[in-house]
Amino acid sequence: MKRRHFLSQGLLSGVAVTASSLLTSVAKGEESGKKKFSEKTVLITGATSGIGEATAQAFAEAGANVVFCGRREKLGREVQDRIRKNGGVATFVRADVRDEKQVKALVAKCKELHGGLDIAYNNAGISPMEKSIQELGIEEMMDVMATNFLGVFYAMKYEIPLMLAKGGTIINCGSYSSDHGHEGFSAYASSKHALSGITKVAALELATKGISVNSINPYCVETPMLERRAKVLGIKLSDLASKRPSRKMSKARDVAELVMYLASPENRILHGQALDLSMGHNIDF
Repeated sequence: MKRRHFLSQGLLSGVAVTASSLLTSVAKGEESGKKKFSEKTVLITGATSGIGEATAQAFAEAGANVVFCGRREKLGREVQDRIRKNGGVATFVRADVRDEKQVKALVAKCKELHGGLDIAYNNAGISPMEKSIQELGIEEMMDVMATNFLGVFYAMKYEIPLMLAKGGTIINCGSYSSDHGHEGFSAYASSKHALSGITKVAALELATKGISVNSINPYCVETPMLERRAKVLGIKLSDLASKRPSRKMSKARDVAELVMYLASPENRILHGQALDLSMGHNIDF
């Protein structure tokens, strides 16, 4: 199905709320007795933990054939085994998104195993510890850019040709830092700003070709990565939650279900958008 409709950036908060009201039907994964994503092939990068893992599990529960990657082989095999034990279809491929050849092989695995690709969630990313611009080494900057930006570019470069024949959905994982700056996070914010840019261009290029493209911008989601960061900084997750209007933290599964909504038939109008998932934190700015 071709998606040509664009919503103004100013409506994003309302859109996120409206979309959330539809997530229940997506999460149930049932449509006329058939699982929502049966016979669909989903590719997820960076799915050995956190949001990526939750998304892989959610799509598998809804009947999709899931192919996912990560750099940590042991964790990847464990995620694959858990999904399969629960009756899902999942294949872990060890791949580093900083390497174009590995990403190309990862995408090709979708065609080899399942004949094509319907949905891509480009999630892989890293967030280094804070450093001022003058202290940041070029190697550190390039590592973040290669993972968070080039990894998405490589993925889309090879995902798009597989989707052109029958259409598809691409969701890129941005961040609150995709359109905000934070002291000490020049590498991370720069990489996420770049991701936002390429997502918008891809949306324009693919708007009439049956491929929807959006990005999501999570903020302080309860994941192992956030827990490790908070521990190093001596911050409690409850302190982070207290800074939000809702006084709540979002969970990885919440993000996964929004990704599923964006990839579902119910999403007929969201295209080229960056959905803010900060639970109202952005309202103060």
